[in-house]
Amino acid sequence: SPGLPTPYLVHLTAPPFYATDQIEATLPLLEGALLVVDCAEGLTAQFRTQLRLALAHRIRPVLLMNKIDKLQALVPDDEDVYMRLTAIISEVSDMMESHGLDGLDV
Repeated sequence: SPGLPTPYLVHLTAPPFYATDQIEATLPLLEGALLVVDCAEGLTAQFRTQLRLALAHRIRPVLLMNKIDKLQALVPDDEDVYMRLTAIISEVSDMMESHGLDGLDV
């Protein structure tokens, strides 16, 4: 109907993060990906591997920055928190651009 928002159907898959083979098997079925990063932990090697796999399948991710409060408890200086968050966003954006996708919209 005119004026009503378009409905969307979302299916979530959540194979264990450490199971790279299971994640890789689901990638051809996906149209998008929600990447959840623990901001206190930063981008781990496992996260980078999963992101590269998704990008190789031309999946444009949505980045969800989680546990910012934990980061703030560990790093009390607001400037340092800002720099760490910026570094996470920049690295993910750079990885996207290196795979021929536009970087993150911030």
